[in-house]
Amino acid sequence: ENEFKETKKEISWKPFLSFIVNMGDAMYKAARMMAGIGATCACAGIVVGVVTLTGAGLNMTNIVVDLSGGNIFFGLLITMVACLILGMGVPTTANYVIMATIMAPALKAMNPDVPIIAIHLFVFYFGILADGTPPVCVAAYAAAGVAGADPLKTGINAFKLDMRTFLLPFMFITAPAMLLINTTFIEAAWIFVSASIGMYALAASMQGFLLTDLKWYERVVLFASAVSLVKPGLITDGLGLLGCAIIYFLQKRQIKGAVL
Repeated sequence: ENEFKETKKEISWKPFLSFIVNMGDAMYKAARMMAGIGATCACAGIVVGVVTLTGAGLNMTNIVVDLSGGNIFFGLLITMVACLILGMGVPTTANYVIMATIMAPALKAMNPDVPIIAIHLFVFYFGILADGTPPVCVAAYAAAGVAGADPLKTGINAFKLDMRTFLLPFMFITAPAMLLINTTFIEAAWIFVSASIGMYALAASMQGFLLTDLKWYERVVLFASAVSLVKPGLITDGLGLLGCAIIYFLQKRQIKGAVL
């Protein structure tokens, strides 16, 4: 009996009570977050409903196709600009829902061979990038407030860092193998490597630094190489990798010359 009483005394309910309190706090915070998301989706739903019921979506599809001349690349540029502009005033979720309703059918109509998931990821990515794109870069302004930095300079630097990510959505369209759709392991691995090099080259071009400071013509070559790596193919990939390799060895040579 004494052993039972001692064991009973050793049992503590504090961890269990702490778990209950933490669980309740997490559910409360989740409910508050979902309230904002729900309101955003409701507002986006109104826009989607209006577009669907009035037939504006079909008209928008025709407008985008006419403006782009049926060229998928120009259609992607129009969609990118529309996503960035819309993202200045609405959250990412609403931006995606609206643009997926209006622009995705237009892109699909221009090139039926493009997987629908690639088009939706294209729209979604640029909806996210809108938060770091001047002049209304909400995420950068928030970060500047926390760091006590200049909001405009922070936004411009954020945009420079984001530029490498601007290539990725285009590669979803031009190289669906990145999404592991109808591809082999070797093809997917090669596209992943070339895309990584292309984004790295674009980031270096925008920042003006690779192994050391880049000259203006080196930045131009890196930018052209990055764009070349966007389109899959032996010729374009070869030219892009050649340009990156030339600049890399020039930079190595400059560093060795500076040391000597």
